[in-house]
Amino acid sequence: MTASKTEKKLLHYTGKAISDFNMITTGDRVLVCLSGGKDSFAMLKILSLLQKRTNNKFSIFAFTLNQGQPGWHDAKLQEWLKESTIPFEVVRRNTFDI
Repeated sequence: MTASKTEKKLLHYTGKAISDFNMITTGDRVLVCLSGGKDSFAMLKILSLLQKRTNNKFSIFAFTLNQGQPGWHDAKLQEWLKESTIPFEVVRRNTFDI
């Protein structure tokens, strides 16, 4: 599967920022807080691709807080994470009613 023009740009600029500012170094563990929205999902996807390009010089862990919002279903999200072999945890806390 070939990368789209947008994906290539995101990979380039994210990789450049990481390199320019020494944001991730060998052996680092990166936590991505995954809200289920497109921004955090895109960040996780791009970091996962960069991790593969660097032969796993850093590790990634995804974290999601299920706040008990009505209509929130994370089954598809968890399925994608499992298929992508990205370690993750979903913590369920009913903060929605507070």
